[in-house]
Amino acid sequence: MQANGGVGDQDKYRFTRVFGPGTPQESLYEETALPMVKGLFDGQNGLIFAYGPTNSGKTFTIQGDKGEKAGILPRSLSTVFNEVDERNANSQEDWTVWVTFMEIYNENVYDLLDVPPDKTKNEPRKVCKLKEHNGQVHIKGLRELQVRNLEEAKQVLRYGARHRQVAETMMNDVSSRSHSVFNIKLVPNRGSETDPTEPSQVYSKLAIVDLAGSERALKTKATGERLKEASNINVSLMNLGRCLEALRWNQINPNRVAHVVPFRHSKLTRIFQDHFLNASKMVMIVAANPNPSDFDEARQALTYGAIAKEI
Repeated sequence: MQANGGVGDQDKYRFTRVFGPGTPQESLYEETALPMVKGLFDGQNGLIFAYGPTNSGKTFTIQGDKGEKAGILPRSLSTVFNEVDERNANSQEDWTVWVTFMEIYNENVYDLLDVPPDKTKNEPRKVCKLKEHNGQVHIKGLRELQVRNLEEAKQVLRYGARHRQVAETMMNDVSSRSHSVFNIKLVPNRGSETDPTEPSQVYSKLAIVDLAGSERALKTKATGERLKEASNINVSLMNLGRCLEALRWNQINPNRVAHVVPFRHSKLTRIFQDHFLNASKMVMIVAANPNPSDFDEARQALTYGAIAKEI
């Protein structure tokens, strides 16, 4: 990547794989997410991020479109139910699948599966509160739905996606103004005892995250509510980067006083503290817009992505 300093001044980054703009969605899924989805059935938790500047293709990577253009999330659901159906039919295993779908918007957590407020009555959206119990963060008021087949799961996904906060900016006609998080939990079916809110009953879990894109107000010409949204997005992404840096520093300096990892500085990192600290597998898909005007944003995304690879 050519840096601003001129000829010979370059930043070099090392990643597991580099995918070109013509990469089919199926190939991207098989190389990045499929092993983690399969790992759910071996008790392995996982976290998948799509990270990068605004208008770099993150939502298309996660959500995609119909048919061959389906993204990582619908393909993950398809794999989960294919595995569940096969294992339930051919063995003594009996699994149930539970999902949640939320967004972090202006540093508040909202349930995307909740009934939307009545705008004619000026009803506010219900904010979900974060609670900590036995060292784990729980989201009070977040619905956990059991989905019995792929079609039910896709209906839930479509319903939640319709309620996500999006808006038009100078950089993107349909810009995501929030971080969205879709959680898949695999729970052994124990009849009436099955409780997806009880951590001891959850066999494994996978979080698939479409991060809102970093952006500069100078380029987006954002004002008012759009400017507030952008500020909150940038702050939470910056804190994610700081958490990655602190985790990496602690890892390569085991004999020195550990740096404090600032998980509590944003809702995003606090929610995923458990994934970072308890041996979840993590994949960060870094989307980089090749437009020269987006150099600074792309450079920052690549830097944090390279740090994440080393954790």
